[in-house]
Amino acid sequence: MKTLTANQQLWTDELNSGKHKQGKGGLQYGDRHCCLGVACLVYERETGIKLDRHGGELIGGALRGGYGTVKEWLGLRESFGRMDPTGKDRTSLVVLNDHNSLSFEEIAKVIEDNSDLLFVEETA
Repeated sequence: MKTLTANQQLWTDELNSGKHKQGKGGLQYGDRHCCLGVACLVYERETGIKLDRHGGELIGGALRGGYGTVKEWLGLRESFGRMDPTGKDRTSLVVLNDHNSLSFEEIAKVIEDNSDLLFVEETA
């Protein structure tokens, strides 16, 4: 386990904040977000850069396409938040959010405990 970067810590703090309603199946549905949708909100707040929305909502279920900048900003290895760099184990933050029904607080703990698997190494 490695120390979280400032951006990663902002994300886990936001997941632990209790400010957001948790949703499943996409980054955003109405006033609900998945854990990666919360990452998008933190990115927008911290960078001042607004992400593309369709009908006022963040669309899709992963940090790719127009949301790839959030993936890069966080240093995530993979757009679904998979923890196995070999790709053999399909467990990801998306699966934990949508199918395992972990709370945001539980997902924040998974992020903290698996930071070495989730995030790329920082370069100097």
